[in-house]
Amino acid sequence: AEQQFRIAKDKLGHKHAHLWQGLGQLAFLKGDYQDAIKQYKIALGIRPDYYIYMGLARVYLRAGEYNNAQQALEKSLIFIKSSSTAYILLSFAHYKQDDLTSAEAALQKALSFTNKPGSFIPNFPICVRGLGDVYTLKNVIRCVEAAVPHKDF
Repeated sequence: AEQQFRIAKDKLGHKHAHLWQGLGQLAFLKGDYQDAIKQYKIALGIRPDYYIYMGLARVYLRAGEYNNAQQALEKSLIFIKSSSTAYILLSFAHYKQDDLTSAEAALQKALSFTNKPGSFIPNFPICVRGLGDVYTLKNVIRCVEAAVPHKDF
């Protein structure tokens, strides 16, 4: 798949954002976070959108760059303002930066859209269900911390 992306990149040039997004995803899956960040930023330079910002945020979260993750998540919310998943991850990014007030506010925002946010985070719903379906900040952080290293994150 990676070779096909590289061939397409050579033929299409720098004009197709989702091609670069795909290259970012491949680099992320290989654990090459710096290359993933580079590819996602190229994609954003062509055509910013929610999914590209969310991909970039995932890379930053996995790499432990929580301030950068926060910025990418905030930008993703410009495109889809009611993304409970983005707000859950934003809550986690704030928490990891010791900003508990903002972490709680982001969690409450996620809960304002749905009573079961985070369904697109690997194993998150199962984790929270195991904690009695209680969406406290402590439980949410515990479940996101379990999800971030997951291969499907």
